[in-house]
Amino acid sequence: MGARILIVNSKPAVRSLWKMALSQEGHTVSLASEGRQAYEMAIAEKHDLILLEFFLQDLDGKELCQMIRHQPVIHGMGILVVFEKKMDGLAAACLNSGADAYIENPKDVHELVAYSRALLRRPKVYFEYPRVIQKGQITVRVTERRVLFEDRSIDHLTPKEFELIKQVILHAPEAVTKERLSETVWGLPFSQLNRQTLDVHIQRLRRKLGPKACDFLKTVATIGYRWDEHIPEPAKS
Repeated sequence: MGARILIVNSKPAVRSLWKMALSQEGHTVSLASEGRQAYEMAIAEKHDLILLEFFLQDLDGKELCQMIRHQPVIHGMGILVVFEKKMDGLAAACLNSGADAYIENPKDVHELVAYSRALLRRPKVYFEYPRVIQKGQITVRVTERRVLFEDRSIDHLTPKEFELIKQVILHAPEAVTKERLSETVWGLPFSQLNRQTLDVHIQRLRRKLGPKACDFLKTVATIGYRWDEHIPEPAKS
């Protein structure tokens, strides 16, 4: 069954080309020429993926990514940002603002289709998460995109860090595999994710959690991660 895809591009010819290629894959495609129009369309009807030209007349790609990720109705939608040319720093800014992937100057529309396929392989984006997930001393407020530990707010989490801790807490006390985290957070099979990417994000997340909470985010060797607040009693002599 095809996905619902929203194309946002200021050039009519490009919109038509992308729509034709993705429609041939069996997807239902909607079109928008401006950022605010795309945002309103996304809220009105859920889409699985948005293909977003970075340079739009009213909003840039970074701003639209942030708007989507802060809107509970659509925050789970996949985002692929397209740059017509290489621009230093902008790709990283989009990823930090919530984009799942980016592509620079795709000379062949089949390359764009391939990236779209990869993002659509991840589990269903509109899984209905509880609004509040609480396990022990940690609370994840999903709609507010906030994390609290012992009623202290864990601030400055990036979208990827928030999705990581949400997945770990959702499944606690069971372990979450690296494969599931890769597919859910990045939209890619773990075999296609840079091996250091997950480790680096977990390290940054632990630092932001603080000295006490970080000890509860445990590594499960060869499997993944789990949240465990159990502290083993010291061995009796």
